[in-house]
Amino acid sequence: MLWLYIILGILAFLLIFAIVAYAIAKKLHKAFFIGHYYDDTRINYYTKEEFGLDFSPVEINMEDSILKGGLYSYPNYDKTKIFVVFHGMWSGVAAYVQDIEYICHKGYQVLAMNYEGTNDSTGNLRGLANSLRCADAIIKYVKENPLLKEREIYVYGHSWGGFAATNIPYYHKDIKGVLALAPFISISSCMKGMLPKGLWFIIPFYKIIEYGKTKKYSKANAITSLADFKGNVVIIHSTNDKVVKFKYNTNMLKKKLSNLNYIIVDDKDHCPQYSINAVAVGRKFMEETSKMGEKEKTEYMKGFDFHSMGALDNSLLDKAFGLLLK
Repeated sequence: MLWLYIILGILAFLLIFAIVAYAIAKKLHKAFFIGHYYDDTRINYYTKEEFGLDFSPVEINMEDSILKGGLYSYPNYDKTKIFVVFHGMWSGVAAYVQDIEYICHKGYQVLAMNYEGTNDSTGNLRGLANSLRCADAIIKYVKENPLLKEREIYVYGHSWGGFAATNIPYYHKDIKGVLALAPFISISSCMKGMLPKGLWFIIPFYKIIEYGKTKKYSKANAITSLADFKGNVVIIHSTNDKVVKFKYNTNMLKKKLSNLNYIIVDDKDHCPQYSINAVAVGRKFMEETSKMGEKEKTEYMKGFDFHSMGALDNSLLDKAFGLLLK
């Protein structure tokens, strides 16, 4: 009978382990993705008005929510192409207006939508794979819109949007090109960078929770999604990125798919498209505000030059677009 007690003991241990791991994973998921995200109104983002961009509002119906955003352009844009911009996490389209303007300045029209659960879009955030879920709906909209469906589609995404950009070719192989900034390539690779190694054991349980929220999109991996993609791919990532770790994401992608175009920088943190000065301003902002209470932080932000924190590295982006459009 001893062997039976041993087996029962092992099973009991595994059951307790699974319950604890699932509970930790669920708590982590709720901390990240409960409810609806709204931009911090204290942040003075770039605006379409200050750039003089033309704008047409767009609404896209999903299963149980509505995505809101729009089409941006300058007059006389190239009507043979469209760029779709996918925004990052804990932000919305407003945080990428300077990126949008850069693309419009090159003569293209841009479609940018707030994801489900973000700003004026309805619904809740769901999970890490929700950017890809929303991206699929956005690309389908382009393909079904009589004014857009004949255009070549290029996608541009940062971080959470980079995950969407590098994985959307799995569902739409006819996309012409992908430009991804600091992308995580899968849920597992993202979590490895965010969690200490001692908590990696919860990742399989976190993925179960993600599957319940975002279904098939939770299984996405850019290594698979880009393996037989025929369009141009450009990945920009900084090796010192502490949010989306280079080691577990772009480095892994490069080892598996060395044929893609990689622009690797060393000191751009999580925003490799920003200028060196903008990155330095961002570091100082984070350092200063981390020591402040909310009231002091609000006063500090009133006089802060947020535009200097979001200034782009045009020469780097010019290089990336040269590779993307070659």
